[in-house]
Amino acid sequence: MRPSEVTLFTAGDIMTTDVVSVRPDTTIQEAVDLFELRQISGLPVVDSQQRLLGVMTEYDLLQGISTLRLSGKVADFMTTDVTTVSQHVPLVDLAKLFLSTRVRRLPVISDGKVVGVISRRDLLFGGKIRQQLLAELPMVSAIAERV
Repeated sequence: MRPSEVTLFTAGDIMTTDVVSVRPDTTIQEAVDLFELRQISGLPVVDSQQRLLGVMTEYDLLQGISTLRLSGKVADFMTTDVTTVSQHVPLVDLAKLFLSTRVRRLPVISDGKVVGVISRRDLLFGGKIRQQLLAELPMVSAIAERV
């Protein structure tokens, strides 16, 4: 059994479902306020049907600061080329995706709509599943090594 064949948990098991998102016409100041208030580092940008249009991240804000331009709307700063996942993606594959893309969060999409967000932190410290994951991972690793 290879690690990618092991499915202890999926994105749906650990994703955040109370997604804080913004619309393209949200002001940069409103987005910055959300970053601070909710202690998050990225926001999905969605339309009125919750379809993903892009993401607004701390990195995008830093780019604005570096050009001395931090006014306007989220649409002026957001990243539109966004890597997404479905809620059925196994954690092993999520870990590989985080490593290969270097993104900090992944929108979880179902039927074209944002249904959750999973961050590196969610994957590492997945709350309700953490203890079970830490207990089972060595066992799964031993099985994978025997094959």
